[in-house]
This record gives sequence, structure tokens and C-alpha cells, in this order.
Amino acid sequence: VANLCMNDEKLLSFNSNLKVNPPLRSQEHIDTCLEAVNDGTIDVISAGHQPRSMEKKMQELDAAPFGATSLDTALSQLINDLILPGKLSWSRAIECMSTNPAKVLGLDAGSLAVGRPALTETTRATVRAGAFSTGLRAFAFTFTFSSRFAPREWYCRGSVFLRFRNSIF
Repeated sequence: VANLCMNDEKLLSFNSNLKVNPPLRSQEHIDTCLEAVNDGTIDVISAGHQPRSMEKKMQELDAAPFGATSLDTALSQLINDLILPGKLSWSRAIECMSTNPAKVLGLDAGSLAVGRPALTETTRATVRAGAFSTGLRAFAFTFTFSSRFAPREWYCRGSVFLRFRNSIF
């Protein structure tokens, strides 16, 4: 998600939280990728969740590892940077983040239909419910994962507020 929302100019700050994998690219590259998402050439958008410890991310940029927490911020980034500005539709975002990944992996998953499991026999899945709010501030220290570093902190709409594990709906 970060690679569709932030360009490499952000790295001019030398903030190691922006050192993600794959690395941030030019705005032209981002625009080309968004075209590919919208026309169906790219089928899946991944959160790219690669949490790192505070000690590792507090190093200088070239010494810090690639990676950032992104499961807590993926929904908000999609809403704020792609959906609200009209660069991506809600339906395409849901397809690319849920339905299509399940298809690509050959899983009977990626849907929230009544009576359907949130996981398969061979996978463990967590279903995340999101809220579209008038605005809140996302801070890394409020995240639910062990890593407290994300590419940015910002005012956003939408956040994960509920998780279901191993549930049938």
C-alpha cells in the first residue's frame, strides 16, 4: 500500500521509517502502477507488513532495515490517499485486498458471506472490520502489533476497530 501512496521524495527526510521494501519510487512509477491496478493488470494490493523493532528502525537510514508496520495503516492509507481522491474505487480496493488474493492463492476465502468461514482448513485468517470516521490521528504507538514504526503518522479517515479470528459468519 505504501508504494501506491508515497513517492521517493519522502526519503529526502532520511526518516528510516520510510525505508520500506520494495523501496518507494517516483510519482511517475506510482501513477503507472495505479493505472495497472485500475485496468486489472495488477490484481492484488498487499499491505507489505514487515514490522521491525524500535532499536533497528532508530538507526541511520542506510543502516536501518527495510520494513514497517502496515496492517494497522493499510485501510487508512487506501481511503485517504487513493479512494477519497478518486484514484481507486471502493469496489476495486476490496477486490485487490481481499477477493483477488484468495483467488490467486486458490483459497475458498476472501468473502464475508453468511455461513462462510473466515479461514480455510490450511490457513489461519483474521478478518478486520474498518470504520469510516470523520477523522482521527493515527500514531504508531497506538498500533496493535509489536512494531511501533510506520511510514508516517497522519490525520486519516478509516481505521481497523475489530478483528475476528477463526470465525464463521
